[in-house]
Amino acid sequence: MVALCPRLRVLGLHSCSALRRIAVTAATGRKLRSVTIAGCSWLIEVDVAAVSSLRSFRYSGGFLSSFYLPDNAAFADLYICFDAQRSCNVRICQKVFSDWFESRVCSKLTALTICSNVLFVVSSLPNGISHAESAKMGGDFFRSMTELQLLMLDMKAPELANIYVFLKNSHCCNLERLFLQLPSIPTEPSVDSIDHVGVEPPEDVLENLKVVKITNFNWNRIELQLVCFLLRKASSLHKLLLVTPSLVPLDVTGIQKADLLLVREAVVNGKIILSKLDDAATQPFHSDVFAEV
Repeated sequence: MVALCPRLRVLGLHSCSALRRIAVTAATGRKLRSVTIAGCSWLIEVDVAAVSSLRSFRYSGGFLSSFYLPDNAAFADLYICFDAQRSCNVRICQKVFSDWFESRVCSKLTALTICSNVLFVVSSLPNGISHAESAKMGGDFFRSMTELQLLMLDMKAPELANIYVFLKNSHCCNLERLFLQLPSIPTEPSVDSIDHVGVEPPEDVLENLKVVKITNFNWNRIELQLVCFLLRKASSLHKLLLVTPSLVPLDVTGIQKADLLLVREAVVNGKIILSKLDDAATQPFHSDVFAEV
C-alpha cells in the first residue's frame, strides 16, 4: 500500500488485527511524515528506521519483539503506550530506548506521551550505563520539550519514584505543561516498606512549568506527595487542575500536617482547581490521537 502511494505523508493503522509486521523502507516512505498505530493486537514488529522524514510517531498496543525508529529523524511528537498485559518484555524495551537515547532522536521533541511501562524503562536506563554516558545522554536531551503526558497504569511508590528519576535525568528545563492520567480504579498504597518512595524529589527541573492537570485524582498518599512536590518545586506554576470525585481536600493518613496545609492553601488561593468534570479547555497535545479507535 505504501509503495503504491509514493506521496503518502500520513499513515494510520487502527485495529488491524491481522497485521504481524510493519516495515517501511526509505524508497517507499520517503515522503512519510506521520505514523499512527493503535489496537493492532497481533503486531510483533515495527520497523520504520529507514524513514528519516518522520516527524510524528504514535503507538498504542502490546510490547513488540522488534521496534525501530530512525536515528536521524527530527521528531516533533511521540506517543508510546504499551498495555500492561505484556509488561514482562522489559529487556527488549530497554534496548529500544537505549538506542534512541544514544542517537538523540528526541532532541527536537516538543510533545511526549508515555505510559508508566515506558516510564519505568526510561527511568531505569541510567542505572545500566556509565556516568560519562549518562552525562552525554542527559543535559539537553529533552531541551525542546514543552509538554509531557504520563499515562499511569498504576500509581504507587515505585511509580512516583520513576517520575522523580525521569524528571531529574531528562533535564526537561523548558517543560511548560504536564498531564498525568491516573488509574481509573484507584489502589490505596499499603503502609509498609513498599510504600516508601526511596528517591529524593529532583531540584530545579520545573522552573518553567505553568500548567498541571491530573485526572482520576483520589487523594491517596502517593498522589498527594506528587501534588506537594509540584507545589513546592514548580515556581512558575499558574494552575494545578485536579479532576477528582471529591471537591473537598481530604485528611489522608501518613501525610504531614504541613503538606495538608500547603494543599488547602493552594485550593483557597486558586492555584489548585478541583473539578469533577474534565476541563475541555485544558487538554494535552495527544488528547484526540486515538479518538477514532
